Amino acid sequence: MATKTILSARVVVGILVCSTVACGKSTAPQATLPPCEGPLTVAVSPGMHPSISWTPQCALNRILVDDPSLGLDRFPSNWYVVRRTGQFGPPVEYGIAPDSASESELQLPLEMGRTYHVTVLRASGAVTVSTGSATFTP
Repeated sequence: MATKTILSARVVVGILVCSTVACGKSTAPQATLPPCEGPLTVAVSPGMHPSISWTPQCALNRILVDDPSLGLDRFPSNWYVVRRTGQFGPPVEYGIAPDSASESELQLPLEMGRTYHVTVLRASGAVTVSTGSATFTP
């Protein structure tokens, strides 16, 4: 019985810790930045879990990461993030969606030495209002 009680306590503590530290969610700013309105300059940090940021600092609602060598039929081939209502600001870590954003079901790990293409944008309906892109190699 004591083992069951300890296990239950660990589960409760795990849930509390997870909710306190956002459990894998991005800490990207949300409503505090103005919406992106023009061209963006994109920067990607080095490493296998790079941080994607853009300037000017503004809020957008989509990030696409693809491997251009695989062709357009798999676009985006690695990962995408979409926030249908509201926006998020930089930085966003590859593989961690900002709060209230949807991400691709299949997230492929980045491969060392392979070149990827990232596009950040703010879209309103079918209209792209602001965009920027960059290539990077982890």
